[in-house]
Amino acid sequence: MPVSLTDTQATEVVHRCERALAGITERSESSVLRGWRAAIEAARDGDGVRAAAALGVLPEHPRFAATIVLGLVFPAVLVATAESLDESLTVKPEALDWFDCCEMVTMMRWAESATDLDASVLAAVCARSHGRSAGLALLAGMRDRLNRDDVPAAALLHSYIPEYAKQEKATAAALLVIRGHLTADDAIRDAKGFGVIQDGREEAEALSSALAEYVRAGLRPDDDSVLTTIAAMKLWGDDRVPRDVRSYGLAFGAQACVRAGWLDHARSLAEILWDFNNKEPVLAAIESGVGQPERIRALHQVPTIDDIIIERTDERRLEAATARALGRFDDHDSEGALESLTVALDSGYAAADVVTPADRTNWARSLAAGGDQDTAVRILDSLMAAGELGPGAYSIPLEDLDIEHQRAFVVAALMHGLATERTESGQSAPPAAIELADIVEQIGDPELETGLLRATAALGSHEDASLPSLARAAAGPVFRTTRIVETLRILDALHRDDDDEASVRRFREWGSVFDDAERPLLAAAAVAYIADLGSQQPQSVRPECLGPVAAELARRGRLDDALALIRGVGPDDLGGQSPEKLHLSALLEVARASDSAEFKTVNRALNKCKSSWNAGGRDKADRALHKYYIGAIALACGDVDRALTAAAALPNVPYRGCGAADLAIDIAARMDAEPAQWTASRAAALIEALRGRGVRAENLVAALMRFGASTVEHYPELDSALTGLRFIFGNRDPGDAALVDAVAGLGLVRAGHTRQGIGRIAEAVDTAQGKRHHSASPFHFAEVVTELPAAMPERADLLRGACSLVRDSYNVEAAIGAAHRIIGLADADDLPLIAETLTDLALSQEYTQSVQNRIGVASIRHGVDASLLPLESATEPAAVRRHVRLAARFLARRGFLPEAKRLGALAGLQT
Repeated sequence: MPVSLTDTQATEVVHRCERALAGITERSESSVLRGWRAAIEAARDGDGVRAAAALGVLPEHPRFAATIVLGLVFPAVLVATAESLDESLTVKPEALDWFDCCEMVTMMRWAESATDLDASVLAAVCARSHGRSAGLALLAGMRDRLNRDDVPAAALLHSYIPEYAKQEKATAAALLVIRGHLTADDAIRDAKGFGVIQDGREEAEALSSALAEYVRAGLRPDDDSVLTTIAAMKLWGDDRVPRDVRSYGLAFGAQACVRAGWLDHARSLAEILWDFNNKEPVLAAIESGVGQPERIRALHQVPTIDDIIIERTDERRLEAATARALGRFDDHDSEGALESLTVALDSGYAAADVVTPADRTNWARSLAAGGDQDTAVRILDSLMAAGELGPGAYSIPLEDLDIEHQRAFVVAALMHGLATERTESGQSAPPAAIELADIVEQIGDPELETGLLRATAALGSHEDASLPSLARAAAGPVFRTTRIVETLRILDALHRDDDDEASVRRFREWGSVFDDAERPLLAAAAVAYIADLGSQQPQSVRPECLGPVAAELARRGRLDDALALIRGVGPDDLGGQSPEKLHLSALLEVARASDSAEFKTVNRALNKCKSSWNAGGRDKADRALHKYYIGAIALACGDVDRALTAAAALPNVPYRGCGAADLAIDIAARMDAEPAQWTASRAAALIEALRGRGVRAENLVAALMRFGASTVEHYPELDSALTGLRFIFGNRDPGDAALVDAVAGLGLVRAGHTRQGIGRIAEAVDTAQGKRHHSASPFHFAEVVTELPAAMPERADLLRGACSLVRDSYNVEAAIGAAHRIIGLADADDLPLIAETLTDLALSQEYTQSVQNRIGVASIRHGVDASLLPLESATEPAAVRRHVRLAARFLARRGFLPEAKRLGALAGLQT
């Protein structure tokens, strides 16, 4: 329960809210919103001139977005509004980049529909962006003109495509080649442009795009344009480059050949594809005669009104609104399309009565924390039924519900089919089944575990019964495989201490849930799987189950069996793909699970595995990854010194979480867990590892924050060695380099050198003032300061200084992000000071509103009283109601449920 509140204080919160609500008047619409509504009215009448004049009162970015949406919904006014927009922008030709305020696909659709707009105006409007964004819009307009045989207009649009938008430029040129206006050599020149970008991937994709246009146009395989382009592609791909990026782009052209039935051309292109992950799908397509479908640029998802409102900046809201407008327009909902922009143009006014799913989810969280778990679960159930669970909903049962209500939450989730979905929209969101498994783990009900597995294995929307391997590249959609495997692992870990008899019963029970095709995945429940096998050695397992099974064998003392199982997996188990990464990750799991594994034993097994690796297909990145795993395995086996040596020698590893800084962080964590492992030489070696060629500025920050202060705390004499890392940030990042001194200062304070350490931190914060931050952010400086003892008198001024660094952010959006992160650091003692400092910066109206709102949210959990709730600062009805909702949550968390529900009802929160 948060800091307690008295009845008098709770009553005062209610009175403040009532006064705020009584004081608001439904203000007249802003001039922006009035102009937008007038434009809609004129467009309904088909009066383009009047619509254009109405849009003239809007600022540049809103006017651009409004012009695009209005032209899509009302084609009759597109020409007049576009011409007026273009004329208004000629005064400041570089002032606007439409990519900042308009969704790409929406802009492309507008360009396609601008049938009657003069090509020069269309070109000028579409070209008001940079690179590929301008190229894609111009290309879309060009296709429309060619569909109407207007080759001169298409040629004009082609001329406006930037040279560095190589894929679009080459595609446009190929379209003109088909019409006889250009030659294939012209398209090839456009593909290569003025110079090679990085390693040539973009040029390879551009050549493939040109070839794909010839396929789409139905040219013959022996056409000169086809032969010339394929010859250029083969020449381009014959030069292998780091990471084999050209093969990635050229593979698209090979797939286009398969789609056209040009199998000889496809085979000739396959010969120059070096990387197996790119070559295998092409060979499979040639064998089947079915090429992969063309990539079509479309909306990944249609934003909701909630998505528009929660964006931090006006530009991002406009971008989300134009995406939603297109989605609603395509669904024949013109009013919904117009509503999308209405919300973005004046989100404070338009959202006055909008209670979002996130609002309702957070309301349920506060009610649960305050003791009304029945109502909380009822709200969550209704959100599930509507498919609108807000962010963080799955943490509510874990943090705020008792066993009975946790069970009710899980049962409702299974009933609504959420076990086959993701926790949130977006491909990076985790499976909901994993979150549900964590809840079921707390409940401890075997029947519910089985029910969850059954629901997890069910087919979700757009899924078939296939279960592609997680370990094979280009194996197909793996979401179903992922959720089954991860859910099994979580539930299995719950029973790690069961005896074998109970594990066997559980294995048989879980096995009854799966059909024959799914049953091999049961090996992911390694505890139960090995118990069921008894003393038998598993002969083979699915690749994604290799690590868990081998680790369980090692945990049971069967290290030789674990290593033999790993060695037995070869390319045939992965469709011809090299098993190197699978071997390395499985060996690391074994080393971590075993109590007795020595590095030499695991390394010997690793060397035996090498014979099955595709040595010829390994590049620098693969070899660097191998070196990382050597160090990680050594650390898991307890050989800290070998791990330190490996970290110092690591080159740059282009795999997330596998660099020298990452390994150094793990080493420090191991020594923290066993303090006797710390020695002066090892601490010095940790710092030395950060000086290696594999550490970049962005990697260094994480390592500094994790163990920089600890090294100086243990060994103050290493202060100069740590601060010697400033050079990694370079001369262009003095603000970032100052973080090194701040971290060293914290270490000195912890070591008892208080005056010296405080001086170092103060100097670092002062040095960072007025400078841009790239890798380090104001958040990191604030985090250092909050680690100081609360009673230290200098702490408050240092924290103010760290917070004030937010004013030097790159733009308002970055400032808002940094401020939000700093607020997330605050406890009850620091929150008032942080709130005052960040609010006083007043960088812009949207910054102030966003920061005040985030402070209000933080005060719900950490506020000593309600003084930080921004009730009196709001003037718009929408903002007042939002702040009253925060007050309702504040009271609910503290157990004042009648008062909270009263305010919630006034602000639109239903119970």
